[in-house]
Amino acid sequence: MLLKTPGFTAVGLLVFAIGIGATTAMVSVADTLFVRRRPVRQSDRIMTIWQYNRDTGATQQDVAPANAIDWIKRVQSFEAIAVAEPWTVQSTLSGREPTALEAARTDRPSGLHVRP
Repeated sequence: MLLKTPGFTAVGLLVFAIGIGATTAMVSVADTLFVRRRPVRQSDRIMTIWQYNRDTGATQQDVAPANAIDWIKRVQSFEAIAVAEPWTVQSTLSGREPTALEAARTDRPSGLHVRP
């Protein structure tokens, strides 16, 4: 049946080829960005410190900026400290609706490096 309509067959195969190629490209990008671990030296030495609210029992709360600065100045157990802050970025691509993207701003405050 496909041999009787070579134009239809060629268009069908082209659509399948483009679809498979696009899907492979998207999965490869998603795998690279979201699934694979980032190459970080000594990743077993990286940790996240959260704040705990004794009154409510809430865990993993963002650290208040004043507390973070105080901890950075007083800590002696870490080689270096960086601060990450939840952040929202607006994606504005031409021809599309603006989209809010969740992100984090990170910073290692100058002058607050623990050990030289």
